[in-house]
Amino acid sequence: MIGIKTFITSAIDNDQRLRDKFVTETIIQIQSGSSLIDIGAGGGPYKDLIAEKGIKYTSQDFGQLPDEILREGGYSPIDVVSDATSIPLENEKFDACLCTEVLEHVPDTYAVVSEISRLLKKNGIAIITVPRISPAHQLPYCFVSGFHEPWVVEIAKRYNFKIEYCDYPTGGPSNLAKLSIAQLAYNLQLIIKKSSLAVKCFAFLSLPFAIISSLTLYLVALLIDRFDKNPTYSYGLHIILKKKF
Repeated sequence: MIGIKTFITSAIDNDQRLRDKFVTETIIQIQSGSSLIDIGAGGGPYKDLIAEKGIKYTSQDFGQLPDEILREGGYSPIDVVSDATSIPLENEKFDACLCTEVLEHVPDTYAVVSEISRLLKKNGIAIITVPRISPAHQLPYCFVSGFHEPWVVEIAKRYNFKIEYCDYPTGGPSNLAKLSIAQLAYNLQLIIKKSSLAVKCFAFLSLPFAIISSLTLYLVALLIDRFDKNPTYSYGLHIILKKKF
């Protein structure tokens, strides 16, 4: 029963699929022979794609998270082990920077964006994804629950970027449904692990109903998404910035 929460959330984690699609479509437009730094690379989920495209890949991470909470189950080889606010590499070294689901895990977000700008060449691009509404995760390294468009405007103004793209392809209802389902799964897991035998039996018997009702809620939310005109509650932001000079 330890995997109940993981099973349900992974089954409905459309946000991960959307993020992979966005990153993939952006990377394949980068010219072969270009250089890219992956800040907060972790397990390096896009390393093979970048190599296939003929892009020179450099990974950076502070390397202090337990393997079990990383998406890939552990770190890939890290070229530069450092704090993301102080990366020991020369100015204007890279044509592109990848920074996905990292900025919520650093205390000084602006300092990391400043480093991204410093490391990029003129007209270099930064590919960034951040959550807009997210529960605490990868503790104790979780400092911000979300970012919004005014933050993107501010970092572009501060650090010499032009906003090429800033959007998210789904609305808020599916994200709110997913968060509710994840919380339900977490509580159900605690009940099964820590309660009396009678309560555990009830939890086991209610599990099929919980799964069916949760997935039904999520499917209904996906249908409502297309009518949602307020992006405030959607999962996150997909961002492309270009360094101006």
